[in-house]
Amino acid sequence: MPGERRSAGFLRYGAVLAACLLPLACAAAEAPPGNTATFDAIRKAEAGGDYASAFALLLPLADASDATAEGMLGFLYDNGHGVPRDYAEARKWYELAAAQGNPIAMNNLGFLYAQGHGVKQNYARALAWYRRAAIAGDALAARNLGFLYANGLGTAKNEAEAAKWYRVAADGKDAGAQTNLGMLYAEGKGVARDDKKAIALYRLAAAQGDTLAENNIGMMYEAGRGVPKSYADAEKWYRLAATHGDAGAQTNLGFLYEQGHGVQQNDAEAVKWYRLAAAQGYALAQSNLGAMYETGKGVVQNYRKAVEWTRLAAGQGNPMAQTNLAAMYAEGWGVEQDYAKATALLRAAAAQQYPRAQSALGILYATGRGVPRDLVKAYAWLALAAAGGATDPAIARTAANDGNAVAGHMTPQQIAAAQALVRAWQAPTPPQ
Repeated sequence: MPGERRSAGFLRYGAVLAACLLPLACAAAEAPPGNTATFDAIRKAEAGGDYASAFALLLPLADASDATAEGMLGFLYDNGHGVPRDYAEARKWYELAAAQGNPIAMNNLGFLYAQGHGVKQNYARALAWYRRAAIAGDALAARNLGFLYANGLGTAKNEAEAAKWYRVAADGKDAGAQTNLGMLYAEGKGVARDDKKAIALYRLAAAQGDTLAENNIGMMYEAGRGVPKSYADAEKWYRLAATHGDAGAQTNLGFLYEQGHGVQQNDAEAVKWYRLAAAQGYALAQSNLGAMYETGKGVVQNYRKAVEWTRLAAGQGNPMAQTNLAAMYAEGWGVEQDYAKATALLRAAAAQQYPRAQSALGILYATGRGVPRDLVKAYAWLALAAAGGATDPAIARTAANDGNAVAGHMTPQQIAAAQALVRAWQAPTPPQ
């Protein structure tokens, strides 16, 4: 891996827009007539963290087949509040409440199946319960149903159907659904791309304190999508989400400081925000922090720490970190030089269609460093990097130039074989 390519691998960037994870619904519901005072006392006990008292008040009501109490009792068992956590007992009470038409209990049953809590994980059953709850009017269940369709869990992936259910939940003022629907509009998945609709939905969710929506508004301002480009506004929204603990926003704010966009350039401040996000296990921040240690920006240069942080991110499958760690192994920075490990890391990143890894892997095959020299595979990887470098024109140009140089040493038959490998990757099995 030539030295001049090393710096190209150590890049940092902000978080991508991401859909919310499935949340667990609170089992609280409107108190049935005649029990208002009792349920008020239960909710007051829960709010004060006195779950033992809440449990004591709920149990006789649940034993008397009060559906709301059954669902709330299931929730206490589900979370270990006031009683030892017991998913089987939670499921029992949820099923009793669901049998009486309680939509929140139906949603929570769906969540047990989605997570495999006390039951064998079964997304198809989760989807069935979410659908029943959503039809019964539970907004959170509609959001969860949308999530399963968006990710093809328990059903064929169907982004249009995901958008439909997110919209139902968003109309029910569910902040997570508003954010997720905004995501679909921002990416043009299941709906026509519409940045203005996306940011309008993000604002609705952000007004309810949704930190992912706050971060996404910042990203829209940074990119100038749906709003005039403004680093100052991006910084404001990133900081708001970052102070609320959102790891993606912390990473994005760190990047603004590193680049001096909308704030005074400050590597130490960038490191501070990367470190906060990295401590939460956020792979991109771990990768960025590793790169800061590798280059000595904002911290004392330390290859050992660079390897530690980069390895954490690479272990989560982050292709940028895998590429950076490969460079460390190839050059022996902070680790013993090991081309076999470098090659394995580059293959893992290249399989994710990461152009920098594809380009670096092509160079290894062209030079025979760490792998047997193979011009066919070198050309194939460089061609893939050149074709996939729309987000990084510099690497695309470099890969194209390197590919042309390699082609100068190949026969027409070898070039045809390399092109067949490229088609095989796009099929989508990558060349090895």
